[in-house]
Amino acid sequence: MKINHARWITVTDVVAFVSLLFLAFSGVVIRYVLPKGSGGGGGPGWRAASRPVLEFLGMSRHEWGGVHFWVSMLFVVTIAVHLLLHWKWVRVSFLPRGRRVRS
Repeated sequence: MKINHARWITVTDVVAFVSLLFLAFSGVVIRYVLPKGSGGGGGPGWRAASRPVLEFLGMSRHEWGGVHFWVSMLFVVTIAVHLLLHWKWVRVSFLPRGRRVRS
């Protein structure tokens, strides 16, 4: 089954949108739900070791940070593919008339 240009654009847009939503969600979790110091360490003396490790949906702040990073990489790649799929529009919109190059 061959996927046409419009289908590629739709798939790319959906993946970009979903990854952006997840980036916003995981950013809120990292910033507000599991704030700095929620990992149980990093504090002075014995109190740091005595604090429990906080988790949200079964993952610690550090694990959420890893997921946030890799989803951001997916988002960057998706946006690059999106720009590639719309390259004709980018070229026409941003290159001056005298400098347009045929490809």
